[in-house]
Amino acid sequence: MTHGGIWIGGLLLALVTVLPAQTPKTGVVYNCNDNTQIRITRCERLCDVELGPPGQLKPYMSMSVAGANSLLKSQACKDANGNAVGAAVPVRQPPAAPARPSATRESAATCKVDMPAQPPPRGTNTLAITGAGYVYSWSTTNKKTGEVTGSGTEHGNFADMELFLLDDDAERILQRSGVEPGLMGSRIGMLSFYDGGTQVENFPMLNEVAALFGHEGMAKEIASGARGDFDCAMRSIRAHSVGSVTTDANARAVFTNLPQGTYYLFGRFYRVRQPVRRGGMYWNLRTEIQPRANRVVLSVANASEEREGR
Repeated sequence: MTHGGIWIGGLLLALVTVLPAQTPKTGVVYNCNDNTQIRITRCERLCDVELGPPGQLKPYMSMSVAGANSLLKSQACKDANGNAVGAAVPVRQPPAAPARPSATRESAATCKVDMPAQPPPRGTNTLAITGAGYVYSWSTTNKKTGEVTGSGTEHGNFADMELFLLDDDAERILQRSGVEPGLMGSRIGMLSFYDGGTQVENFPMLNEVAALFGHEGMAKEIASGARGDFDCAMRSIRAHSVGSVTTDANARAVFTNLPQGTYYLFGRFYRVRQPVRRGGMYWNLRTEIQPRANRVVLSVANASEEREGR
């Protein structure tokens, strides 16, 4: 499922969910499976959840009351007295907004931007980027018979991709910006998750479905919040960039005026861009700039898969 698809699943779940009447207690530290603790810091329309090892709780995500109860039960959480989280009695209530990751920012005015210690110096070195291309094969299978019902192969290259040369690892930059690994397991993954949320409005018929449940405009609201999270995180990425380029139709680009040193080549590519971006990968490559012409070849082998699905 694409990260955008996860957002869609959350939205649809919010439209049809039956919420428990019982609201989790706030301020209580629950001891859960895998030596993990969970604390609900606020629980009104949405519940703000903290999660982490004992004594190291950090913001995890915001979710509906139903989602918070489900999380506590699924992790077999108990309070300080050893009491397990009790089963709640289902009652139908107006659906809450779908879960979305907590951000370190609540508005553009409070966006936490990680700034470099000093402006990046300029140099005389270059870095040439070349794309090695990719081959993507797919097939569909009848689940009942096992018969292959369709297949295909796609050849392409990493064209029209924005690349940044960063003065530090992108994961560390995002960490200092307050981005948590969250449910995606990495900060770059969460950056992509935010990006997926910005595309919610582009899913065909989604606004119409939301309107049927009396939630016209919900997709727009989710996309707006996700866009704020994504833009905030990208401000830190851009602040640490000593240069940026966009690859041409042949997946080539050149960074110029680079100082010598150790940098990280960061970029995100998507095979499919309409109606929503999917089938992506990213690079966060440690790159040594020497006093000469430098070169990096981008390939599937030196990339990390960002999201699944065709």
